[in-house]
Amino acid sequence: MKDIRKILFSIVIMMILSIFTIAISAEETNVVESSGTVFNYTTYTVDGTTMAAITGYVSGNSDFIIPEKIGDYVVCKISSKAFNDNNVITSVVIPNCVTTIEELAFRNCDMLMSVVIPDSVTTIGDCAFENCDQLTDVVIGNSVNYWGGWCFANNPKLTNLTFNEGLVHIGKRT
Repeated sequence: MKDIRKILFSIVIMMILSIFTIAISAEETNVVESSGTVFNYTTYTVDGTTMAAITGYVSGNSDFIIPEKIGDYVVCKISSKAFNDNNVITSVVIPNCVTTIEELAFRNCDMLMSVVIPDSVTTIGDCAFENCDQLTDVVIGNSVNYWGGWCFANNPKLTNLTFNEGLVHIGKRT
C-alpha cells in the first residue's frame, strides 16, 4: 500500500512540475526596439488569434510611442506593472488597438506628464496611473467604461482629465 502511495505522490508531483514549466514558457519575455525605445513584450492567444502585450520599458526615449504591431502581432494590452516605477518616460502615446491597461501599469511614473488613451481602450485597471507626480493632462477615449480603484489617485498636478459620459464603473478613490 505504501508503494502505491509513493507512486501516486510521484505522479502528482511530476504533473505539477510539468504544468509549472508550461506556464513559464507561455510567459517568455521578448525584447524589441521601436522608434529609439527598447521594451519588453509577450505574446498570448485568444480564440486562436495571437496578440502582443507590452510588459516593460528597458531604455530609450522619454516620449514613448507604443507601436500598433510588433512583427505580425497586434498590441492589445499594456500588462500589469509594465511601466511601474519608471522615472524616464514623460509622455505615452497608446495606439488605437490597445483595449486594456492593466493594474499598476504606469504606477509611480514620476516624470510622466501626459497620456492620451484612445477610443479602443475599454478597461483601465486598479492603480494604473497612481502616484504619477508630474501628471497634468489625461485624455480618455470614448470607449472606456471601467476605471479601477485608485486609478488616478495621488496625482497632485493633475488639472485636466477629459473623459466620456459612458463610464459604467469608477473605482474607489479614483
